[in-house]
Amino acid sequence: MRQHNLLDLPRSDGEWRRSGVIAVLAAIMATFMIALLAFSIDVGYLCMARSQAQHCADAAALAAALEMTSNDNLKNDIQYRITAATQKAIECAAMQDIAMTVQRQSGDGAGSVIDEVLFGRLENPDNSNEAISFADPNNPNVVYVRVSCDPAKGTAVPLFFARIFGMETGVVSATAVAAFSWDRTAGFIAEPEKPNTLMPFAISEEDWNNYVATGTEDNWTYDPRTKTVTAGPDGIPELKLFPDYELGQKTVPGNFGTVDIGSDANSTARLIRQILYGPTPEDLVPFGDALMIDSVTGTVELVGVTSLDFGGDTGISAGMKSALEQIIGDPKTIMIYNNVEGPGNNAVFTIVKFVGVRVLDHDLTTAAKKKQITIQPAIVLDNSTVDVSDSDSSVYVGKPIRLVR
Repeated sequence: MRQHNLLDLPRSDGEWRRSGVIAVLAAIMATFMIALLAFSIDVGYLCMARSQAQHCADAAALAAALEMTSNDNLKNDIQYRITAATQKAIECAAMQDIAMTVQRQSGDGAGSVIDEVLFGRLENPDNSNEAISFADPNNPNVVYVRVSCDPAKGTAVPLFFARIFGMETGVVSATAVAAFSWDRTAGFIAEPEKPNTLMPFAISEEDWNNYVATGTEDNWTYDPRTKTVTAGPDGIPELKLFPDYELGQKTVPGNFGTVDIGSDANSTARLIRQILYGPTPEDLVPFGDALMIDSVTGTVELVGVTSLDFGGDTGISAGMKSALEQIIGDPKTIMIYNNVEGPGNNAVFTIVKFVGVRVLDHDLTTAAKKKQITIQPAIVLDNSTVDVSDSDSSVYVGKPIRLVR
């Protein structure tokens, strides 16, 4: 007797044939495949939106950090800077691709993807395990940004095929932390063919503190957009780099000129090179390959000291004029000393701090009764600097802004 499959159905002519169940199974499988397709497309879209959210958070954090290091903010208090930086983060986030994704869903673009912009401090920004401290709002060095697309805010990411199953929107979020600092630099490491900002000039700690407390002369303006210097006030007072009698503090015996970085036989050509490009690795050999004030931890092995002693050179050569002309308006680093011993070329300066400045004007002509270089404070971002978590050896000098988380 012939065996029949239970899925066979009798035909009218008495023969048995396979039923249309395969069509039913195909329909079921097609539905399942459509569901998988919807799932894969929408998951892929959410992954893209998640990537956009991370780019958005990164860009917003960097924009805020850049605003915190804006030279214009030197004339504003910390709360003003934080407010301005927060606004920059919001504006930057609104321009990112994730905002366009959100607008397609929300119609009018209502709602911001920014959840939080917080300013805190990390003693070691490169330590990913350290928790951000928000205990001191007046001393931040990092900005934390969180962005999200959430239906509760009207900024959810729209889905496509998943709508068949009642899922109209998805949620994505991302965070980023950008570091900025101008008070942690403990020294410089020079690299071949890579300029740095350190110049062979110094000013006394007493004169610098007096300037910070009472500086009122404001005759020059630096425009960060055009990078030019013009006559007129800009809200950031200036001071004369030297000679010291301009400040009434004749602290240096003899005619103070430059300080020696790496050699006590500085030629004009050597000084010009250091003004333009900073010291070279060869210049720093006498300091153990790195000009440091404090001990440093981490990947760089250095012997730390509490101060550095530098020889001095008398006078300022008119030959340096061309070098100073080339750096007008550029952010540069000079040194602060708290003690000097010996006259003229025998003077030895004890360097205790680095400070960021920009050169605005100079008069080194032989006819000048009082040779001078006019400077004003400036935020200097230099990749050759060495940061120390507990350092108090710099003002306005630090590493370039960077993402640390």
